Amino acid sequence: MLQSAANIRAAALLTLAIQSRTLSVSAVMLSARQARRQESVYKEIEKHTSLIAGLSEAGAAKQKKKAVAAITALHAKELKNLDLLKKKIKEQQKALVARNKEEYKKLLAKATKPCRRMPAIAAYIKENAGSGVPLTDLSRQWSHVTADEKERYQQLADKIYEETLRIWTPEPKSPPNAYASFIQKHYPDGVSFAEASKQISAQWKALSDAEKEKHKPSAQELEKYAAEKKAWIEKRVQLYLDAKAKK
Repeated sequence: MLQSAANIRAAALLTLAIQSRTLSVSAVMLSARQARRQESVYKEIEKHTSLIAGLSEAGAAKQKKKAVAAITALHAKELKNLDLLKKKIKEQQKALVARNKEEYKKLLAKATKPCRRMPAIAAYIKENAGSGVPLTDLSRQWSHVTADEKERYQQLADKIYEETLRIWTPEPKSPPNAYASFIQKHYPDGVSFAEASKQISAQWKALSDAEKEKHKPSAQELEKYAAEKKAWIEKRVQLYLDAKAKK
């Protein structure tokens, strides 16, 4: 009976050791010293397990008891070490998540950066970039380009910008808030901006909260905008990564 109980305990501890080994592998920053210490624990467990299995039913009960006590002590020690290891892994994972969030934030800022309209000089430099003339010389030469030529380069720059926008589409516009929606519907004709602002402000203040609520974007509009924004971000990030990979 004692041998059976001891063998069960030993089997359980070996399972624990296997779990510990698996957990250790997942900890990428686990030190070599800690790995060697755990390897020593596994060997101790295996040694005492072999000792228990080799004792007969009528064998030395004292030796069995001593072996079981040794395994129990190792068990408690290893559980404590496993708890410490789990904490270290959790801390490492939290740090990794934080780093990943920061990296994604930087990626998002670059990928969703608005496309700026290209000036004429940029089109001029782009067209002559392969001529072998240094960039500083091209910039100086620009001052000698005629007005007609500058106009041609501006048209070229506008064309490049339009082509860019077809691929790098602008961010979807969010639905107007309640006040902006009210302005769109009630903007008076034939008056100055100052007078129009004054009239609209007075009309808005005269509305009840319930009436103002009616001008807020609907749930469907907000859901549609959220879906469009999400799809736009995913597309822009992929375009940015593809463009970066080609460089």
